[in-house]
Order: sequence, then C-alpha cells, then structure tokens
Amino acid sequence: MNRLLKTMLPALLLAGPALAQSLPADPAQRLPACLDMARAKPAEALAAARSWEESGGGIPARRCAAMAILHRGDPAAAAKRLAGLAAEMAEIRGPAQEVAALHAQAAQAWQMAGDPERAVQALGQAMALRPDDLDLRVDRAVAFALNRQYWEAVQELDAVLERDPKRLDAWLYRAGAHRLMGNNELALDDAERAVALKPTDPDALLERGNARRVTGDLAGAQADWRLVQKLDPDGPAGNAAKVNLERIAAGG
Repeated sequence: MNRLLKTMLPALLLAGPALAQSLPADPAQRLPACLDMARAKPAEALAAARSWEESGGGIPARRCAAMAILHRGDPAAAAKRLAGLAAEMAEIRGPAQEVAALHAQAAQAWQMAGDPERAVQALGQAMALRPDDLDLRVDRAVAFALNRQYWEAVQELDAVLERDPKRLDAWLYRAGAHRLMGNNELALDDAERAVALKPTDPDALLERGNARRVTGDLAGAQADWRLVQKLDPDGPAGNAAKVNLERIAAGG
C-alpha cells in the first residue's frame, strides 16, 4: 500500500510557524521526508513528528507519528491513530481522496496487527469514497482472504478483472482463493492466466505449481517450483518453492 502515501494532497502539508528539527524547511517536502524517516528511523521520526505537531503541524505531523509507531512495531496503536485521523479529516470535510488514503493506511496497519476483519472494514470506508479505485478493491480482497472469507475475496477480484483483465495480482489472488476453497480447476485456470501475462514472474509460477499440485500434476508442480527457485533463489517465492519441493521429496 505504499502507493497510498502519494495520494495525500498538498493541503495536508501546511505547517505552523516553527519547523521540527531534522525535517525540511519546505512545507511541500516535510511530510514525505518525515514518512521516509519513519520507515528508516522510527524513533527519530516520532520525536520529529511530535516537535512538528507542537509547532502547528496538525494532521500531517500526527500522521507521520502514526507511521513511526507502525514501523516501530506497534501496528494496532498506529491503526487506531490513523483511523482517528481519517474520522477527524472527514469531520472537517477534508478532501475525500485524503480521507480514503488515511482509511487505507489504517487498513494496512490493522492487517499488520493480525486483524484482517478491521482491515476489511477500513478498506470498505476507503472504497465508499473512492469506488472506482481497483487497487483498494484488490487490497480488500487480500484482507477478505486473510480473514478466511474466500468467496468475498473472489467476488472482489471478479469485479477487478472485469474492468482490467491484465491485472496479474488479481489473477494470482483469485487463484489462491479458489484453491483454498477447493475449486482446484478454477485455481489452475487463473494461475495459467497469470503465467501467460508474465511467464517469468516467480509468484505466478509458484501459484501455478500449487494449483498443479492440487489438481494431481505433480511433475508440472515440481517443474514450476524448480523454475521459481532459479528466478527468486533468496526471495519469499523461492523459499516457498524450496519448502514445497522438500515436502514432496519427503513424501508429503
């Protein structure tokens, strides 16, 4: 969801008369710089955000503080703060796009906190403000799947693919949801479509291997997983493929 960091409009970047230490003097650069700091040095960013808030930084400063708390390792606290900021922005009739971005960031934090149900709710609030945003719909499908609401995830992804049939992520997530529901042939069909869009994508090949395995094509699954290991030897897809191959070798 890092793409959502870019949706906040310049109106949010207004600051008070004093500047927080370590942040740029240019108001247009202050929030992006603070968010970058929150990812790299959350403790320093939290101190800078608090100083900025004391000097009149308002919602942007508190948003940066919330993100610093998120990256410091307390996503539930960050989610509550971001949800509160979204409600506050809505109360003062702030731009719908900015309110939606805050809801979406709260959803990200809830998901990191292991609470996909609240993530679904937050994304629903974001989508009510930006109903044509396909990225939000994909994000909510992921949250549904994490909450084991696989049919709801499929429905979201159906709507995405109807409008944009070239979305690799939507084909992949729908394949996974079908597979987890036991719709193995549908899962394989979706995984094949994902591979057709990007034949060397490790995630697409990993999912096709998974779908081949559950449809009884063990040789095809192993071939896909070996290719994933070559393409992504040290990444998450490569590691998952390695585990799958080891299980097969052990008779699993």
